[in-house]
Amino acid sequence: MQPNSLQPFKFPFRVQENHPIRPADSSYFYVDHFCIHPATMAVNSFKIFILSLFLGLTFLSGCGEEAPPKAEVPLLGSEVADRAWADSVLAKLSLVEKAAQLVLVEGNVMSDSVLLAQFSDSLGRNGFGGVVIAVGQRDSLREQVHAWKEGSVLPLWVALDAGSAWSDSQNWPSLLTLGTVASDSLAQLWGKALAAETQYLGGNLCLISGGKVGESGAWVRDALGVVPKNVTRLSQALATGLREGGVQACFRPLMDVEDQKSDSISRPVGIHDDLLKLNAGKGYPLQRLLLSDKNLWFQASNAVYTAIDNVPIGQSKRALGYFLREKLHFEGIVLSQRGGDAASLVAGADLVVAPQNPMRVVNDIVALVEGGQQSQDWLDEKVRKVLKAKAARGLHKHTTEPQFAIDPARRLLQLDRAMAKSTLVVLRDTKGRLPFGANITQAKVATLAIGAPSKSELQVAMDAYAAVDHYLMGAKADSLAFERQISLLKKYEYVVVSLHHALVTERPDGRFSPQLTAFLKKLDRSTKLVVVDFAGQASLQDLDGLSCLAFVSEDRDRTAHLAGQALFGAFPVTTLLPDDISAAFPAGSGIVLSKKLRFEYTEPEDLGIDPRAMLRIDSFIDNAVKMQVFPGCQVFAAKDGKVFLHKGYGYHDYERSQRVRTEDLYDIASVSKIAATTLMAMAAFDADTLKLDQPLKYFIPELDSAFVTIKDITPQQLLTHSSGLPAGIILNKYFKMIHAVDSIRNRIYSAKPDSLHSLRIAEDLYLAQAYQDTVWDKVRRMRLNPPEYEYSDLSMYLMKAVLERIMGSRLDRYVDSAFYHPMGLRRIGYHPLDRFEKEEIVPTEQDRHWRKQVLRGDVHDPTVAFLGGIGGPAGIFSNGADLATLMQMIVNGGQYGGKQYFDPETVKLFTSRQTGSRRGLGFDMQLPVPNCEKGYCCVSASPGTFGHFGYTGTCAWADPQNQVVYIFLSNRVYPDDANKKINAYRIRQGVQQLIYDALGLGLTPTSGFMAEEEDCYMEGA
Repeated sequence: MQPNSLQPFKFPFRVQENHPIRPADSSYFYVDHFCIHPATMAVNSFKIFILSLFLGLTFLSGCGEEAPPKAEVPLLGSEVADRAWADSVLAKLSLVEKAAQLVLVEGNVMSDSVLLAQFSDSLGRNGFGGVVIAVGQRDSLREQVHAWKEGSVLPLWVALDAGSAWSDSQNWPSLLTLGTVASDSLAQLWGKALAAETQYLGGNLCLISGGKVGESGAWVRDALGVVPKNVTRLSQALATGLREGGVQACFRPLMDVEDQKSDSISRPVGIHDDLLKLNAGKGYPLQRLLLSDKNLWFQASNAVYTAIDNVPIGQSKRALGYFLREKLHFEGIVLSQRGGDAASLVAGADLVVAPQNPMRVVNDIVALVEGGQQSQDWLDEKVRKVLKAKAARGLHKHTTEPQFAIDPARRLLQLDRAMAKSTLVVLRDTKGRLPFGANITQAKVATLAIGAPSKSELQVAMDAYAAVDHYLMGAKADSLAFERQISLLKKYEYVVVSLHHALVTERPDGRFSPQLTAFLKKLDRSTKLVVVDFAGQASLQDLDGLSCLAFVSEDRDRTAHLAGQALFGAFPVTTLLPDDISAAFPAGSGIVLSKKLRFEYTEPEDLGIDPRAMLRIDSFIDNAVKMQVFPGCQVFAAKDGKVFLHKGYGYHDYERSQRVRTEDLYDIASVSKIAATTLMAMAAFDADTLKLDQPLKYFIPELDSAFVTIKDITPQQLLTHSSGLPAGIILNKYFKMIHAVDSIRNRIYSAKPDSLHSLRIAEDLYLAQAYQDTVWDKVRRMRLNPPEYEYSDLSMYLMKAVLERIMGSRLDRYVDSAFYHPMGLRRIGYHPLDRFEKEEIVPTEQDRHWRKQVLRGDVHDPTVAFLGGIGGPAGIFSNGADLATLMQMIVNGGQYGGKQYFDPETVKLFTSRQTGSRRGLGFDMQLPVPNCEKGYCCVSASPGTFGHFGYTGTCAWADPQNQVVYIFLSNRVYPDDANKKINAYRIRQGVQQLIYDALGLGLTPTSGFMAEEEDCYMEGA
């Protein structure tokens, strides 16, 4: 029979829905998608009858003293069908076709369509058993594998290498990372995720490696480690996960470097070969692995020669045939080494992997049988075994490609992060520097990345927590360069040095240069040094004696970024060294850092969030931008202290002059009430200087006068907006004076600051400071309404006056020194133009009535602007991250970064709904009964949610029950505040609801009703 005679067999095992099946041989029947010959059915019926008789006799004889002699148990269940299908196919194959079934050809991605077509044609025409893929681009690979399977008559094995087939393109961790983490549960989850990815690409066989290879301790990416018990355990867990995911696992042992030597012809010899050490006990992972998992396949090592046969292990009859089959009773399929040949099959392999000339191997197999060196039964048994394995894996059934609601790569990325976090080991910290506490924000800090081509991700991560200066050095720096670097770094209190893999790539021993070692030891004596080693385990031997040392087993962007976060306590560090490195660093070395001090920046998948839910958030906001609800916005969301959304959308303005970045600052308007004034009030309450029930005249004695109307108002009333104060103060006549004749205008305004005009209200516009007294006098004599709830900016105006008097500090200076600076918040505060360029600040409004310019860095609230930009009701500019950090500190009960800012009871009091009010003290709150048609929070936020809205299109909410922090910043008043769409469409609530939905906390869809806006401005603003 010619190779193309396989064509008639295409339909029997490819049953398709909605396609009538007409078998080429009418003597075949179709039972549950299996093709069984009538003769085979008769044999199986006879077997079942004999089995029934045997079971009956066994039951009747069960009462006797002697057990019946052991009998061969017939095949049952699916094995019957699998064997039947294998036999039916085998009976139709020619000798050449049988031989081809034992060959897995190499099939990498081909960009040339002609070559691809030729390969696909050859694959189907010659009837090869499968394809093994080592490298390839993911999307192209999936498309090509599908084409290969469609063009093949018989089902194909499609094998992918877990260590290299797709890891490079996706930047996923190596198996070495998994080995370093040494977590059984993570290994099993990784195996299951790999199975999904393998199936996504069209594969059904995954090759995994264990051990270590290379010279002088050099590590390879596709090794699970060197500790035998760890390799065995992790391989078992990984194989279990693959099997649970529906993919066959094949284990390929790698030899330890110490287990190799060279013989007279310079070939590596495995003198401690697992297969030849049957009585070696627990130290040999291969035996334990094969004995413990009967479903695992085995692939011969590629370049290891056996000490007995002096041939590659894949060609050793003694290794594969005698020891593996007879001694270990291994029944699984054995794959040859890559580049195998017919000799591999003779030695005991079942499949030849990636031969250089596949058809030559087929011809050699045919020659072995036709020449009498091997019997027909020998070949039939191997082919039957391979076909039966295909049936057992379900490859003979024509099923549609697996459908994945979520790209499996997302699951792998989630697990990658979990593994990458576990690669960090803190080996030594004699001075207790880690994790960095609150004092780090008061110190001068520098980083130095040696061997990194550009700013490392560790340095990028540190920027999120503190002000840090960064330096770089090349991998080939000399002693003079190190001396210059010492002179630069000695002025810093803390220095973090990261050592990257490029430092050892050209050093055969994997060790650091003496010059680098001397530099580090000298730096350790002059600064508070923290060294993070990414260069490999061998290099650790040069770092013994340093006061603070951490090790990361793999030098990748993800591991570096997480290491930078870990230094600041973003998550606990619990990993210990899994292997012996040296006498100084034995297995089990390490220090546990159990505290979580700051935000962790993570991915949505880490919180179990479906990526499609995040796309809904993006779509919702993008539509709002298109509808010109605002030019752009910034959104921040965290759950359990883990930041999973921090993103800028749209542009600074409708002219699209600049895209929104996460670092950009927004005027947060009335959110300033909780980001500054309320914080100062809580601190004063903690210090027992603020008595909530005392009248204002108690704090400011000069108010105790007959003509002062506000003297008996209490801080409690101010913080709950129940004092009877009106919404605001009328300053319209002062605003209009900017249009008056020069003699009047110049009494109030000046284009330049001088001794009289010192209050900046806009660019080239300054106000006479004396008018602050005018405002204060008007407020003291303000006519009060009955003491009931009425939202008033004057409440926080008066709270600022009270707090500055009792704390002896101006509001802006106090919150900066007491909160912002110690917490490492560098992008929040009053008067942003004193510290930032205009391009870093989003324009707020085109003021056409008073200041006649675009407000960009000058406060939008006209009353606060009239008072110089520092107000209790408004004036703060911030990005999402800094504002969220304040909210998280409050959610934490007043603690952040290792420092306690408030007594937890103070936090509880201020963020609790007050008697007779829906509000807390200073904080607005969710409605007592959440309502999707009104209120400032989405309906799914718990009743204890606290925060505030801002007139400019901002909000900040913290939900302590669900541990959710949500920040939304926009400039919806650009170009003017006539735009009310943000309220009409309830955009802020809508985004918040989508976030709760993504977290699985949603209760009901978001409504589109208008929300009442509480912020108020003065008449004429």
